[in-house]
Amino acid sequence: LWAANNLERQVTALVLRPDAGFCLARSYWIDENDRLLAPPSDAPLPACTFQNLLEDNFIGNGSACVFRRAHLEAVGGYDERYGGGGEDWLLTLTLAARALFVCVDDYLIGYRQSSETFSARKAEAMCAALLRIIEEMRRKGPALPASSYARARTRGLIWNMSRLRRSGAWLAIVRYGAMAFLANPRWGEDPRAREFVSNALRRRRATAPPPPSDGLPTFWDATRSAPAVEPANFATEGAA
Repeated sequence: LWAANNLERQVTALVLRPDAGFCLARSYWIDENDRLLAPPSDAPLPACTFQNLLEDNFIGNGSACVFRRAHLEAVGGYDERYGGGGEDWLLTLTLAARALFVCVDDYLIGYRQSSETFSARKAEAMCAALLRIIEEMRRKGPALPASSYARARTRGLIWNMSRLRRSGAWLAIVRYGAMAFLANPRWGEDPRAREFVSNALRRRRATAPPPPSDGLPTFWDATRSAPAVEPANFATEGAA
């Protein structure tokens, strides 16, 4: 779902930065009834760079971006060779390797989560696609330290572990868990990986996620107060 002024906000950011290939906004995770599954994070977004997007897909879903048409056509649009739900990340990485991108640092997108969604049903395919995309970026993207690609693999795989667990893919958890940690001897330097291991060691048994709190607003309630674009705000709207 898009907030009523999402398109206005993102297009304004692109107008302010004509050299940007695309713009993103933050996303709420919502359930089938449009309710927020969690309060928004107040952690700042990473700087909009190819390296940060590779190491941590902070865009998170294919609905969070507005693309400049010329840049989109230059790379041929979405590439569905890999399938597995990774074509949105592949597209944004491909564009980020060519030009800068910008963000609107506000929650304007509702990303629906459901047991029937593609990501829940195809968790193993997503892991495989993620690894192939990282390898393609290593071969074709900007030159980065090997540690960046190792961190990308570790973070991407552990992000998918909850999906694998919900689908009961225990052999895949062992396989991809080994790839996430054994293939990255420096995983202990990554706070995200350390937190994942700590939480896993404390978990005595798998539990279903708690239902959303009735106190959390719907997506529409949460975005109703999203600010309109005013000329005075132009200086900051496209900053990233």
